Amino acid sequence: GTILEYRSKFNLRQTSYCYLGTITSKGTPAFTDEELRDGFQLLWVSLPEAIAKVTADTPTDYEGSFIQKRDLIFLTKAQEIVGAN
Repeated sequence: GTILEYRSKFNLRQTSYCYLGTITSKGTPAFTDEELRDGFQLLWVSLPEAIAKVTADTPTDYEGSFIQKRDLIFLTKAQEIVGAN
C-alpha cells in the first residue's frame, strides 16, 4: 500500500509504503544510538493485537498523530487482506 501525507506544519509531503509478507526469520534489530536512547524495542504481536495497541496509543505531538493514522490504515488493510485469504 501507499499513503501520501501532507504535514503543513513542516511543509512536508511524505510517501509511505507498506508491504505484506511472510516472516522467515525474526533476526536481531540493529537500532541506532538515538533509537536506543529513545527506548525503541522490537515487539512481535498478532495483527489484531497490533491494531489494538496502535488504536489505544495517545500521540502527544504533531508527528505522532500522523504516524498513528498512517499505521492504523496500513494495519487495517492488512487485516482485510489476511482475512480474505
